Amino acid sequence: TIFAAFDYNIYMITIAIILISAIFLFPFIMLPVGIFFNWPTILIDLIILQIIIILITRIIFSMRFKCRAVDIILHPISIVYLIYIAINSIFNAKNGIGVNWKGRIYDVREEGELRLVSDSYK
Repeated sequence: TIFAAFDYNIYMITIAIILISAIFLFPFIMLPVGIFFNWPTILIDLIILQIIIILITRIIFSMRFKCRAVDIILHPISIVYLIYIAINSIFNAKNGIGVNWKGRIYDVREEGELRLVSDSYK
């Protein structure tokens, strides 16, 4: 899970979610808001520049790793999905649902302890 990558530290994953949102998602939200509310041109230009940098980065990654071109356009949706996965990972780990991996369920409610709850791996 994504939460495990942050060593089950709620503060670190929260900071990561906020930074990922601010850098990769908010520009796509703020551009229409800025245009609608007639923000200063320099602010709109900076938001457009940030979106261009994000899209150029996605184009380079898509060319390098031979991904589909539609992934570039769907970037904001993929970031929303990534944030959803991170929040779901926190919820599952903290509420006793556990971490699922290859048919096994691990309990991670105890900090620093990983306990096998169920094993249906074949």
